[in-house]
Amino acid sequence: MRANCIACRFRQKSYNRPMRGALLPTLVFFGCSLKFGGPPPVQIQVTGYPPDTSVLPRINKGPATAVRIRYGAGGAPYAVFKEVYDNTIRVVDLSNPRRDQILSATHLYADESYTEFYLVNEPPDAVSGVTAAELTIHYPGESQSPAKSAPLFPVKAGPGKFVHGNNDAFVYWALSPATTTFPVFVGGGDTEPLEFPAMPGVEPTDPFVLGTLRFSNDGKSLFARDAVGDLVIHSIDKTNLLPDRDLGVQPKQFYLEADDGSVLLTCGKGGLRYVYLDGTPDKVLDSECDEHNGVGVDDHHFIYSASGSLYSVPDDGSGPRELIQQLGTHLIGPGYVPGSKIPIYSRDNEDRYFGGAGDGWIGSQRFIERGRALHFSADNQRLFWLDRAATLFGAGDLMTAPIDGDHHVGAAMRLLSNCLSYAQLGQNRLLVWDKAAFHGIQERLIVVDLDTMSAKWVATAADGYQSIKPWDPKSDLLVNVITGPQRYDIVRMSVPPK
Repeated sequence: MRANCIACRFRQKSYNRPMRGALLPTLVFFGCSLKFGGPPPVQIQVTGYPPDTSVLPRINKGPATAVRIRYGAGGAPYAVFKEVYDNTIRVVDLSNPRRDQILSATHLYADESYTEFYLVNEPPDAVSGVTAAELTIHYPGESQSPAKSAPLFPVKAGPGKFVHGNNDAFVYWALSPATTTFPVFVGGGDTEPLEFPAMPGVEPTDPFVLGTLRFSNDGKSLFARDAVGDLVIHSIDKTNLLPDRDLGVQPKQFYLEADDGSVLLTCGKGGLRYVYLDGTPDKVLDSECDEHNGVGVDDHHFIYSASGSLYSVPDDGSGPRELIQQLGTHLIGPGYVPGSKIPIYSRDNEDRYFGGAGDGWIGSQRFIERGRALHFSADNQRLFWLDRAATLFGAGDLMTAPIDGDHHVGAAMRLLSNCLSYAQLGQNRLLVWDKAAFHGIQERLIVVDLDTMSAKWVATAADGYQSIKPWDPKSDLLVNVITGPQRYDIVRMSVPPK
């Protein structure tokens, strides 16, 4: 896994509402209801009547969580969601909706990307002398794999978190104040697990606020960073177990640079450097690197910020750093104006506002106030972004502005307010999720036609959606239609034609 790429165009065709529950007790206003200026919105008339989603086919059987789409063999799309009342995970084959799978167990867990599911079945209480639960690992799009029994899997551990890696290795962390160790299962849990001490200083019931657990790319090592930043490497290759290696205090920003996990790229107080795990002395690429901003990759160069400016350095250390932009912290959008090396950048740190919102600049022109989700139109003649989006859930004003041959951004126009996402559907058409400053039935999906400055309905009470084929602007959508607090019907809908 290399550092984040900044040169790729991002297509936002799937979006679910981010969770900000931890902030609710401290804020007294909701999302975009507090405005910070900007041009007045244009008048976009939504034509026709909203569809009655209650009579449309749904793919869930009962109240469900938000849907995700994952791809199986041959790229076949599958819808994955939890059904709340019967505590099951449903995997629906979207090429044949009648063919679905229901995953059920005493305890159901999913990794954050919904690509692996862990089904834990406890033995009946009447069975005495049983110390292991039955564990099955399931992947969307695959038939139910044979149960893999984990001999020492904690039967009565209660709620927990899984961290998964390559080679079917995973960590199970019991979310209990009594947790002092954690097991690492190798080979899908069919052998006795390895046991490691909990990282010092982390909260056992919420370990990943101050701590980090990450597997190496080759699945042979586990990196554990504690509350003060001390990074320890645990060997988990049972054919060649090695002693723990303590790398000392390392910055939170570290990347696994080599496929075999033999070298880390770190960014922090020690600068931008390679840390070799075989004991070879570190290679310093730059003595400075701001850990508040990520490290990007562009044409065998690392892009990073130091001393309030944006720099580039060869990734093999063969040359000194070069200044990209004074007073810049990170590149935004596609990184550069298409067809040039003129940077599009922010002067705000990436972590200053929620969702990475911040200002936006080309040269000395500031054209974004506190925005995110910057994209060029298909012909590179126009910009789109969400501005004034440093809000509770990231909702902002959908903005557009022309950009001329001299890379000057023209007068901006505010199309809609309280938008959480948008996606381009070919030239001058946008799929927009708006009225989304807070969760509620006022949220909607519409398609905006910039040629006529009008819009067509897609769905009401829509709290996010997933595009079945994100690369196809005509793809059907799966829409989360609100039926209750964090409860949905999942409705398949088509994008209206132009």
